[in-house]
Amino acid sequence: MKVWRSRGRPEGGTKTPGPEIGTRVTGEPRTDAMGLGGDAAEMLCSLTRGYGELLEQPGADHETLIHQRPEPASWSALDDAAHVRDVWTSTTDRLTRLASGTDSLVVLGVVVEAPRAGGDAADGHTISAELAEQEASLVHAIKCLDADSQRRVDGNGATGALTAVQHAVHKGAHHLHEAELALRAARFRLKGLDRP
Repeated sequence: MKVWRSRGRPEGGTKTPGPEIGTRVTGEPRTDAMGLGGDAAEMLCSLTRGYGELLEQPGADHETLIHQRPEPASWSALDDAAHVRDVWTSTTDRLTRLASGTDSLVVLGVVVEAPRAGGDAADGHTISAELAEQEASLVHAIKCLDADSQRRVDGNGATGALTAVQHAVHKGAHHLHEAELALRAARFRLKGLDRP
């Protein structure tokens, strides 16, 4: 296990690193036969399940809660889920073009400021279904990458297919956590409490 020390952590404190998709001990990209597709598919499936559980709870109150934003400038649980859907859509498109040889560069951050697409107009079931559909498309795009496409990087040598997949999984996990916090805050407000 890696041990990371930070300035804010007492000496000897450890942090368990997150999953490292598609790397071997050597740090080289893995081919699908070595598990890149399987690792990513498992993680994306787990995230989609988490969003489904969060968004598809029964009751009109729950549907109202997933639309509420903790602060005026913040995102609701549904906003976070819609953003992840948009990130996965963009990643799928880029990986598909990379695999076909029509796009040798994978640029990240294009949808970092994605609109709250569907956040105000859709319901939890719709966004959850769209996430599941996008997960299947993204997993398919990942599995279509050959070893050469997985290793291809941009001019800086930093951004490639593997980085794009890692980014998609990271965004999914980060925004699932944010969505859980937004939903918790909305529930506390419903009970008349200030903070969770």
